[in-house]
Amino acid sequence: MANLQHSTLPSASVHEPKHITSAGTSSSGKVITSSSSAAGVSEYRFLKAEDITELQETLMILEIDASVAQTHYIPMMYQGDIVAWSATPNSAITTSTNSYELQIDGVSVTGSAMSLTVTPGSGGTAGDIITAYPTTALSFTAGQTLTVVNTALGNTDAGVDIRFAILIERT
Repeated sequence: MANLQHSTLPSASVHEPKHITSAGTSSSGKVITSSSSAAGVSEYRFLKAEDITELQETLMILEIDASVAQTHYIPMMYQGDIVAWSATPNSAITTSTNSYELQIDGVSVTGSAMSLTVTPGSGGTAGDIITAYPTTALSFTAGQTLTVVNTALGNTDAGVDIRFAILIERT
């Protein structure tokens, strides 16, 4: 028998992966995975988000009134790590700085603190984006609560809302 590399085989000699008998248009977009019902068997199927680790997704979490000191609780439905979070005001902050941090079940996420100041480019102008990149205590599990905590309320501008987005990586 000749010693051939798979990469040099002509198309007619290429076979389906082991345990896969045929592939056609109905297999389009599917991946080969081990069978969920039979050991040692492979199958074509669509992946679900929970099948993928290290999946990053942005959660558009909430919009808050910047003139009121509020704490916001967000239930986490899966486990993961906080990669980054951002805030942007819908109109200019003119009176004073507001500061926020993230907590997981009451424990501060290190590196999550951010301040929106009256200075343009630092969260003070409508559409400014301020981003923080947590460094430690950033992992959570399903069933834990992620909290957005107002740590300094200086802004009293009624009608200024701040929108938060959190980038999560599932683990």
